[in-house]
Amino acid sequence: MPCPVTAEYKMKKRFLACFLLVLWLCCAALLSATAVSCATVQGGRLRLRAEPSYTSQILSSYPNGTQVTVLSMINGWCRVTAPDNLTGYMDQRYLNFGVVTPTVPVYTPTVPTSSVGTWYTVNQTGHITSSNGRDVRMRSEPVVTGTNVIGLYPVGRTVTVLKRNDSGWSYIRIDKKEGFMMSKFIRDSSVTPVTPTVPPGTGTAAYLYAANGRNVNVRRGPGMNYGILASYRVGTQLTVWTNEGEWSLVTVSGTVGYVKNTFISYTSPVYPVITAAPYYPVYPTAVPTAVPTAIPTAVPIGPGTAVGPVVSASLDNAYPWVGCIIRVLPTPSNVGYTVVWHRDDGQFLSMEQQYSVSPSDVGHVIYALVSGLPPYSGVVSQLATAPVTVK
Repeated sequence: MPCPVTAEYKMKKRFLACFLLVLWLCCAALLSATAVSCATVQGGRLRLRAEPSYTSQILSSYPNGTQVTVLSMINGWCRVTAPDNLTGYMDQRYLNFGVVTPTVPVYTPTVPTSSVGTWYTVNQTGHITSSNGRDVRMRSEPVVTGTNVIGLYPVGRTVTVLKRNDSGWSYIRIDKKEGFMMSKFIRDSSVTPVTPTVPPGTGTAAYLYAANGRNVNVRRGPGMNYGILASYRVGTQLTVWTNEGEWSLVTVSGTVGYVKNTFISYTSPVYPVITAAPYYPVYPTAVPTAVPTAIPTAVPIGPGTAVGPVVSASLDNAYPWVGCIIRVLPTPSNVGYTVVWHRDDGQFLSMEQQYSVSPSDVGHVIYALVSGLPPYSGVVSQLATAPVTVK
C-alpha cells in the first residue's frame, strides 16, 4: 500500500528542487566567468585607466589585438591586467571576449630616420627622473600627442636607452616594452661625470658647422649620452684642442666641452661683401632702375640735433633665419639714415628701417646699404649677413 503524500513531503520536495536550481545557476555563472577570463582589444588603441571612469588617470594604452586578462566587471568597465603587468580598467565595449589564451604582444616602434634628427646607438642604463616627481610617459613615436602613450612609469624606474637623437628623444626599453621617451626625463646612471679642461699647448682654429643650419650642442663628454653645456649658431668660431674618435675637445666662447667632428669645419666661412660705395641694386619695375636723384624720406632713429657723417654701421643679426628681423645699428646712434635691403642675387627687398627675413631668402646673403639723411652725410655699404637658414 503506497504511503500517502503529505503536505510536508511536498514542501521538502519543492525546497530541494529550488536548491538544486540555484546551485546549477551558480556553477554555470562560475564556469562562464572562467571561460571569459581573457579578452582582446578591438576598435583601435584602448586606454587603461586607474579607476572605472573616463576622468580617471590614464595608466597606459594598448593597440588593437592586445590580449588582456579580465579580473572582474563593473558598470560597463572591466578590471584587467595588461601584458606589461599593469592593472586597471578598460571600457568593456572595446574588448572582445572570444579569446581565452593570452599572449604577450610585441611592441616594435620604428625608429624614424628623418624629421626627428640623427639617431645614435647608445645602449646605456638609466633611470627615469622628473622635476615635479610625476610619472613619465613612454610613447609609440617621438612626438607628443594625446593618443600615442603606451606606458606610464614612476620616477626611479630603470630603463635601457637603446638610441638617442639630437632632437631631445630617446628610444628605450623597459622590461619587454620598447618605445620613445623625452631624453630630459632620463638620467644616465652609467655615465661617469666629466669636467672638461683645456690641455696645455696651442689649439686649432675652426668653426661650427651644420648642414641644416641649426645650432650645434657642446657636451660635457665625448658622446651623445653626456649632458649639453651650451648651444651655438653655425659659423661660431671655436678652438679645437684634442680629438677623441668621433669627438673633439673644444673651447667655444669660453665654454670648454666636446663637439662631434661632423659639426666642425676648418674652413673659414666666406661672406660676400659689397665693395662699391655707393651701390644701388636693381629695383622692381615700379621703381626707376637708375640711381635715385632724391633720397627717400625716412624717420631718424634719434633726435638728430647734431650734424655729421654716418661714421659706421653694423647689423644686429649677422646669422639670420626665416622669420627673424634684421636691424641696422648706426654710429653715432642718433643719426638719421635710410637703408636699402637687397640680396646677393640682385633682388631688391625693402627700404624699411628693419627687414623681416622670408622663406624666399633661404641660402641667400642679405646686404644693407646705409645712407645718412640730411643734415647727416656718408654712406656705409659693406654690411652683409651669412646665408639665411631655416631655424
